Amino acid sequence: MLKLGGAVGIGHTSGCLRLQGGSAEEETEASNPSTAPNTEPRTIEEDRTDSAVASGTHEIERFYLDHFDDGELRDAGTLYARVNGNRTEIEGVWRGDTSIMSSQACARYSFELLEDGSVIESSGEKLLIYGYQYVFAQSTDAAFITHQPSISADWDRTLRLSYPSGEYEVTPDVRPDDGVFEFDFADSDVEPGRYDWLLELTPPDSYTIEIGTFFDQLIQVNPPEDSPFPSRSEAMQDAGAVSRPSATPVQPPQTMSDGRLRIQDSGHGGGTSGDTTGRFLTRDVGIECASGCQFGAETNRQFRINNLTSGTSLTFTPE
Repeated sequence: MLKLGGAVGIGHTSGCLRLQGGSAEEETEASNPSTAPNTEPRTIEEDRTDSAVASGTHEIERFYLDHFDDGELRDAGTLYARVNGNRTEIEGVWRGDTSIMSSQACARYSFELLEDGSVIESSGEKLLIYGYQYVFAQSTDAAFITHQPSISADWDRTLRLSYPSGEYEVTPDVRPDDGVFEFDFADSDVEPGRYDWLLELTPPDSYTIEIGTFFDQLIQVNPPEDSPFPSRSEAMQDAGAVSRPSATPVQPPQTMSDGRLRIQDSGHGGGTSGDTTGRFLTRDVGIECASGCQFGAETNRQFRINNLTSGTSLTFTPE
């Protein structure tokens, strides 16, 4: 539990992409959002000499990004890929900005395949959301979820309420100056009761992500006035405490058409734990190779991630 401003909220980091289809992936690691991550890019230059899970040259069908579920690179010596229909770990080294997907919640990305240092294949661009830090808090008359400023106030957003008291969809207000999404009970037709919740956010021409899970703390709509909730201002302050006002504005993608590399959904995986600061449902994207591509230590090829919002990159060299 995360206690901020005199009231209790739930802190998480979310990398959830709500997509259709795909196969189950690995569980995401827990993150502690009680302090905002360092905005300075971290770099990795050391080589790894661990034994390879898979060596040689491979015909890659898809590069996975699920080792960035919480925005942080989890293993500086591994790239996950699909080879002959199987998930494969390729040994190598990542060099560059290892916080490329955690410097802010949403950014514009593209992906490239290099040979001898020159780009030979590239993807189009998409707005992707990784490492979304949030706190949920409520008063007796409203509920609040952290709004990260790299999420535009005019993007589609839906707060889904479900079991045990019924099912509703609500469009929460955005209060960017306070760093929150606001669900005002009086402005909705939601019946009083207790509800599981998910906040869905959809950048333009991209994938819907889920903030929260249906196993988080319940929203109690119109609880009794003597319920032990903080005041409206305290709850709003708690939820806005991890909002990051220094975020760089996110521009729309400039290159919409894909090349042989395509940014695609990659299924979902993960789960929940009894500890609300632990794991939660995770969904991710992958980079499809339209007709397969040779990749391995003998090909002089590299895989590169470009964060076009921050102007940084991270490159994987197989070994």
